[in-house]
Amino acid sequence: MVLAHLARDADIPLQLVAAGTPCVDDLSRYKTAKESPYKSMQEMEFAPTLNWAKLKWFDNLKWSSLSKEPEVIKKQMADVKWFADLMTAPSFKDLGKTVIYTAECDPLRDEGEAYGRKLIEAGNEVTMKRFEGVPHAFMHMDAGRTFSSFRVLYRKYFNSSLTRFL
Repeated sequence: MVLAHLARDADIPLQLVAAGTPCVDDLSRYKTAKESPYKSMQEMEFAPTLNWAKLKWFDNLKWSSLSKEPEVIKKQMADVKWFADLMTAPSFKDLGKTVIYTAECDPLRDEGEAYGRKLIEAGNEVTMKRFEGVPHAFMHMDAGRTFSSFRVLYRKYFNSSLTRFL
């Protein structure tokens, strides 16, 4: 989703941005899931497929790529600016058509939906769909009603030859 902002700023038109169970917030600001402003993070702290411990592990991995030298890390942090927390992006206007899929049993559910609402408030065309009763990894499930409804929604918004494989 960061790339949608960067593409807009570089005058690169995008046909569609599709985000499934997106991570929007900067988790490095919180020591525990209870500190997150998103209720789903607290409700799904111990979810089996993606939970707070796994999210923190991925977050630490992301930040471990930065330098250990104070001056270098200061410049690196300035360069990434709002990338770590999309809700603080400088502008949400003119981002184009966006589809956001969330999962009911996912700690990232509420932040993905909050980002979608922010896009709508800025005048963008946004379709949001919450898949009830499924975990974070639902899009990787290969059978059942959940995958079938995901496939229908996917085909609705992706009008290309790639859809023949779904």
